[in-house]
Amino acid sequence: MSAARKTTIAFLAVAACGAAAERAGAWTVRVQSHCEAMNPAFCQGAYGAVINASGRLSAGPAPDGRVLAGRLDETARRALDRAVQRALAGARENGPACMARRRLPGVGETVTLTEGARTITLQGASGAMDSTCAPGAPAALAPLFTQAHRAMLKIYPRPFPQ
Repeated sequence: MSAARKTTIAFLAVAACGAAAERAGAWTVRVQSHCEAMNPAFCQGAYGAVINASGRLSAGPAPDGRVLAGRLDETARRALDRAVQRALAGARENGPACMARRRLPGVGETVTLTEGARTITLQGASGAMDSTCAPGAPAALAPLFTQAHRAMLKIYPRPFPQ
């Protein structure tokens, strides 16, 4: 077997292992805010924000299709990953739809964690989880809500560019 062929095979093996490791820890967190009496451009999170396990962030799309992209710094990414792992260990399956109590009518935030076929949905507002509808122990889930909110704020401008 030629040296070039051995190098190609070794490269493909390493790439396959890396891809498998990435899939094993793959999760996505979506943050969606609701501000009923406010122009959506001024409601941080109104157009949604998505953060993945590698720390990539995106906000939007806005009505004009604009999407903002960025990356969490390693400290923030690790903090969010720890919160995700804690939530996955402490959550049970989402139950029937729950009407979260709103501190302010018309204002709310939803954090949705997806890992493979598993989905955990949390409700609250301004980075604080409402434990009324928590699908598990609030102490295991609240850090995810807080860290996801903080991550969203790192990329989401106010107002959102139109």
